[in-house]
Amino acid sequence: MIQDYAQIGIISSGEDGCVTQLKLRRAEAEADQLSYNGKLRAPTANSCIQLSRDVCSRLQEIFTPFLCCIGTKDCVVNNSGAADLIRNAKTIDRMLKE
Repeated sequence: MIQDYAQIGIISSGEDGCVTQLKLRRAEAEADQLSYNGKLRAPTANSCIQLSRDVCSRLQEIFTPFLCCIGTKDCVVNNSGAADLIRNAKTIDRMLKE
């Protein structure tokens, strides 16, 4: 299953340490009593995808100053959205910290 995530760009496929880190994070999340471990229903998943697409299509409407901080060694999240935010937001006062 982890290889499937690597193929669609959710995690880096070239770093073995990244896959190990992902396994550790997964175990940590599954052990967390405050997290939801049930199955995500299709309509809910669809709503999450639609929301993400809507937000990404409207980045040019952001006019408020912001600071975007990302981890450059993150194995779970694809950080390309941060570059899109910096490139497309209309605010003058913006900063990206890696």
